[in-house]
Amino acid sequence: MREENPSKVPAGYTLDLVGDPCVIVLRRGGGAIVARFTRNVDPQEIRRAAEEDSAEEQRSAFVHPGP
Repeated sequence: MREENPSKVPAGYTLDLVGDPCVIVLRRGGGAIVARFTRNVDPQEIRRAAEEDSAEEQRSAFVHPGP
């Protein structure tokens, strides 16, 4: 089951609860895995990981613009 935004992660990120029932997988919109967490993770940690990844993606796009 994929949850669209239960922990208020930034737009474009999802939490994937399929597979190992003890693991929550944070994914980017394209499906790339950003991080894995145990079920007892603080939702703030998930949100922080998504925000850090989003900021890194934006920096990367700025430094290496596409064609």
